[in-house]
Amino acid sequence: MSNLKQLKFPAIYSQLAHDFIASTPKLAGVSVPLSLLYTRLNIPQRTLSDPHASLTGQQMQLLMAMGSLVADKSMPFSIQLCRLFKEDTLGLLGLALVNSATARDALYTFQQYAFIYSPGFDFQIHEHQNTVEITLTPLVNFDEAIQRTMTELVFGAFAFYTHRSGLNVALDYFLPYSLGAHKPAFEEFTQGKLHEQASQARIRFPKNTLQLPLSQPNLVTRALYTEQLEQQAKMARSSESFSLKARRHIEQQARHGVFVSREFLASEMAVSVRTLNRKLKEEGLSFQPLLDQARFNIARRLLIDTDKTTKHIAFACGIHNPAVFCRAFKKWSGKTPGEFRQQYG
Repeated sequence: MSNLKQLKFPAIYSQLAHDFIASTPKLAGVSVPLSLLYTRLNIPQRTLSDPHASLTGQQMQLLMAMGSLVADKSMPFSIQLCRLFKEDTLGLLGLALVNSATARDALYTFQQYAFIYSPGFDFQIHEHQNTVEITLTPLVNFDEAIQRTMTELVFGAFAFYTHRSGLNVALDYFLPYSLGAHKPAFEEFTQGKLHEQASQARIRFPKNTLQLPLSQPNLVTRALYTEQLEQQAKMARSSESFSLKARRHIEQQARHGVFVSREFLASEMAVSVRTLNRKLKEEGLSFQPLLDQARFNIARRLLIDTDKTTKHIAFACGIHNPAVFCRAFKKWSGKTPGEFRQQYG
């Protein structure tokens, strides 16, 4: 997958860091100018005032490391950041969400534009008979600590905007690891139930929630925000690395049951097959592992969320020989499909 250093993060993280620094007891008595601190972290001061500024992946690493170092150890660092959330913490996206008419409108707006504020993640919505799930799929090789914090921040943002919009609904949050003693603090903030050691990060809630109206809809204002969001999305897509664009395309096609060939992907990205291979190689990647990851993401979801047979899941992953699928799945996860379903289903 792509590297964290190839990502660009919006300036909201700089502002969030600023608010965190100002509220942290460990730094309250330290007479170090914020401008000097940002200089030491190689972060331009203008990121605090320029909404069009951005942070590099390396700057985000430094901010996260510094914040985690001085954070209160009695609760997750991510929750300490989430407690600083305001309506416009997610910029235009946050404002568009709270001005939506229904929960469905807000959810699909979130899916469409969340990548601007959480680069390196793909957000998938799965509507089942009685529930809805939002799955977070990392598209880059995050440092483990940053991936955890980013995932928890997405969960915290989801909880914040759900409650800010007047939706009185309890959500289930699934993390692929354990928060240990921090679990109660996470559940207190989100007002939901946390499930640990899950197969992948996802959020679940009752499907009838989608029909609920939000407390303060303003469709005219929302239209203005979404128009500006579309411009931001174009800019964000244009700055993505070649491999991240390739990975997004493969994942999106796979969700529609299309497992692209190398030739098809090259055509979609307006390059030759040779150039596709070269550009991926320059970023330490190759085509087949990206396609396999997309298949694995679909397979593990179907194993957990459905009772489909291995044969049907293999077909859904574009593999027409169940034995070949089982060998591939064991390679991807270290478990057979049956073992995986038994552990996480």
